[in-house]
Amino acid sequence: MTSPVILVGILVFGCPSVHAASLQTEAVNLRAKCIANAAAVASLDLPSSITLQPLTGGGTPVGQAIQGQDRVRWSKGKGKLKWARANGDPRAYVADGNARTLTVATASGTTYTEPLSADQVGSLAVPFPGWLWQPSGLIPVAPVQVREESGALVLVSGLAPPAREVWLDRITGNLVRFTETDATGRVVRTVTVSGWSKAANVWLPTMVDDVIQGTANGLHRMIRFESPVANPVLSDADFQLP
Repeated sequence: MTSPVILVGILVFGCPSVHAASLQTEAVNLRAKCIANAAAVASLDLPSSITLQPLTGGGTPVGQAIQGQDRVRWSKGKGKLKWARANGDPRAYVADGNARTLTVATASGTTYTEPLSADQVGSLAVPFPGWLWQPSGLIPVAPVQVREESGALVLVSGLAPPAREVWLDRITGNLVRFTETDATGRVVRTVTVSGWSKAANVWLPTMVDDVIQGTANGLHRMIRFESPVANPVLSDADFQLP
């Protein structure tokens, strides 16, 4: 005869609705962890190296990758953000949100311009990495679906496109991946965040791999942070333009 204790365990843990509710609760807690970590970052100093590679519609690299360096400085207390090219960088790219173009300047002084989709412009024109310290707008508040996957919970914003899926680490709550689809259900952006480690008692990543896929072309942007500093003391002079 099955004991009452074992029988109760079978009824509770074998019930899909109970498990789904448990995952929803865990998702709420992980989202709160992620937002709390971002809130603990009062300021940032993020030197980074960037590689930008044009892609075909099928995701194949086209031409030579563009390499450069950025430095993001941000102070929550001062309400200031500075995003600047490293001095002496011979090559750079500029995304024009109004014209929906990407202009690339090479070391030889030549430039070329190519069209961008609206999604690509939005992703490239905003100083990076804004969504890392403001994840509340990225992570679904009330996901319509939550599933388990490789040590993470996946929070789905909607069953019908356009939609976003966000992967949160089940231990730390750190954002490790997200994908976005357009109205047709096609994946237009895939971002992977890796190398999370603690600095000044907050979590910061080492690398972000960002693929922004257009209908006819795409862009692959890889950002590697070089000695990121969390919560440094920043003065007004740190935000003066060079």
